[in-house]
Amino acid sequence: RKTKCPLDMVGMDFETPHALRGKTPAEITEEDQPVDSALVFGLYLEGCKWCQESWQLAESDPKVLFCSLPMVLLIPVLKSDLRRFPSYSAPFYRVSTRQGPLSSTGRSTNFVMW
Repeated sequence: RKTKCPLDMVGMDFETPHALRGKTPAEITEEDQPVDSALVFGLYLEGCKWCQESWQLAESDPKVLFCSLPMVLLIPVLKSDLRRFPSYSAPFYRVSTRQGPLSSTGRSTNFVMW
């Protein structure tokens, strides 16, 4: 509503903010709070891990299925302004089972976004 753009023209970009590295959600101050985006925490990766040194996805450790993801900053932008870089488009679910009743779009109701 603020920018008056049609919702179907909006996509989600993301960053893993280096300034917040190592902070817990309780340690986030008012100055750290984004204005037009959202900090998301408590996410887990399945079948891979987040490499703190290279700041990207890496092979998971042996016998480790789930790994936590650092805080992610979700930034709404026009789809035409999305950054282009090598990436992996993975589905994001609310629960690890990915099951649930199907919605009118044919996806599980536990599906959140790509």
